Amino acid sequence: MKIVVNSRFLCQPLTGIQRFAIEISLWLKAQFKDEIVFVTPSGITQTDIAEKLDAKIIGTHSGQIWEQWDLLKYLNKNGKPLLLCLSGGAPVFYKNLIFSLHDIVYIRYPQSYSFGYRLFYKILMPPVLRHAKSVITVSEFSKKEISDYYKVPMEKIHVVYNAVSDIFNNVQREEDASTDNEVPAARYFLAVSSPAYHKNFPFLVQSFLQADLSDDIQLYIVGKLDSSLYRPGQLPDGMEDNPRIHFLGRVSDEQLVQLYSKALAFVFPSLYEGFGIPPLEAQACRCLVLSSDKASLPEVLQDSALYFSPDKVETLVRQLQFALDPKNDYIVESLRLRGMHNVERFGWQFSAQKTAEIINSIIE
Repeated sequence: MKIVVNSRFLCQPLTGIQRFAIEISLWLKAQFKDEIVFVTPSGITQTDIAEKLDAKIIGTHSGQIWEQWDLLKYLNKNGKPLLLCLSGGAPVFYKNLIFSLHDIVYIRYPQSYSFGYRLFYKILMPPVLRHAKSVITVSEFSKKEISDYYKVPMEKIHVVYNAVSDIFNNVQREEDASTDNEVPAARYFLAVSSPAYHKNFPFLVQSFLQADLSDDIQLYIVGKLDSSLYRPGQLPDGMEDNPRIHFLGRVSDEQLVQLYSKALAFVFPSLYEGFGIPPLEAQACRCLVLSSDKASLPEVLQDSALYFSPDKVETLVRQLQFALDPKNDYIVESLRLRGMHNVERFGWQFSAQKTAEIINSIIE
């Protein structure tokens, strides 16, 4: 055993960070075989992935206590092998470490997180980044953010991009479409995310309501997001009862493929992203993307999206109207095609190979 992977991501809800950890881990398992071990606390929710990784349950604790106590104890008893942490947590005092940090949104937008979460990461990050032999992040934007804020040397930080899971591939979408996953026949804009402050969903709703669109145009919002999660007065008046705005909650990937593929456009209003997987998923499903022009998004999407400023309602209003105007059909179709080509720049196999190169540079 040369490599141990902190696999606590198997016990966590599936977000972009967990997708990254899962996809990279599956490729590394195939490449390193018996040289790599995946360890996790009990309480696994991603049971199918755990089985593929042959994940080993260790210790009696859970969460961050498991990382700081049970995982550290296991590593020390097994010769202090190289530890790979892909989902944002690591034992503070362990030094034979590769650590993944996707962004520093908890610094830039602390409103998105609880006081306890911010305090933990304020304490955790400086020593972990100092001890780590290499740091992985998901964009050149995040690399500069991490280096500038934590004073980590640029040469110590490696960019390993996110990618899109196979289910969002356009060919597979056509073959696997199921009538059970059909969405209602409607003309709609689609958004996918969470109620975190930096995701900027009040701005999206406000822009949609001010766009003066025809009554048959709907807004579908996917994710752990509903009006009850917002403080009074945070969302526009009348939104809760507006028949054109639909909170769909969490949906399966199969349903999400259908939603992407039938949307007028996918809207991503985020103020801050280390990478941003949902716009790529939409592009893989041949969906037009309207994106914020902040943080890493221009790096990820390049010239394949229509951009707006996420703090200026009129800029998103203009893009919503542009997407609906028949005079712009040629431009919209061109952007859909550019989007599909843009997705091809990213791949989990390529990202895993780059991660393997980082690992080999340390263990060889």
